[in-house]
Amino acid sequence: MKRIAVLITCHNRREVTLRCFEALLSQVPDSTDLAVFLTDDGSTDGTAEAVTEHYPEVRIIDADGSLFWCRGMERAWTAALAGDYDGYLWLNDDVALSDGALGRFLDFVEKVGELALLVGSMHDPETNEMTYGGFRRTSRWLPTRLEQVVPHDSSPLAIDTFNGNLVHVPARAVDRIGILDPTFSHALGDLDFGFRAAKSGVSVLLAPRTYGACRRNEGSSHGLRTIFARKGLPIHDWFVFSRRHSMIGLWPFVFLGPYVRAALRELGGSVGILRGERPRGV
Repeated sequence: MKRIAVLITCHNRREVTLRCFEALLSQVPDSTDLAVFLTDDGSTDGTAEAVTEHYPEVRIIDADGSLFWCRGMERAWTAALAGDYDGYLWLNDDVALSDGALGRFLDFVEKVGELALLVGSMHDPETNEMTYGGFRRTSRWLPTRLEQVVPHDSSPLAIDTFNGNLVHVPARAVDRIGILDPTFSHALGDLDFGFRAAKSGVSVLLAPRTYGACRRNEGSSHGLRTIFARKGLPIHDWFVFSRRHSMIGLWPFVFLGPYVRAALRELGGSVGILRGERPRGV
């Protein structure tokens, strides 16, 4: 029997989190022993209490609200490392797994072996369009040049990195890669992990088809007021990422690029207002 630790982090979306657990725990295959580790990052809406009431087997790690996604997942993963698990399954709490998706995904986990990460794609619940999944680099020098990969109908595809909505990491791969880097607070941690996996000789594969519903998070507008925020591109996070994964000599330009573009957009908007132009949407 395979022993798998599921890693989830949450903050103040109780009903969404409970929906995730209902879909997950209602379809665990008989051949799998699943242990769930949840970092509750300072929720004030009763999320932790509700999870404990409905799913007492879930192991909850309390935090103060300062971790965000990557550090919350790293905290759950660190707790899970104390157990003897064959693999670690990342799952975003806003993912509603499709019926039978977990068993189908774990079947492919078995097929790809112990030195391959497997990534599951997500679709929009209304439009059915793909939202999250895997990427291939379109430039060897720039880590920001990525194109989303459409999953195959029947076989896994090689990719370079991914969104961390549904990912299986075998224990043997952890020995080579390590776990999520808490240098990154929110975004970038999953992209960084994918690039690190490839550099360590671990295959990164996109599973066939999609595995659940997850609406796309549009994120910030990347103006000067938001780009430096934790859910934007914080300076330290982006510095480490751009230096780690860009071609030597190009990383300063990669690092400065988003901030320069944000400044120019802000300046352009200010000039338009001074000229009496109406901001978009007003």
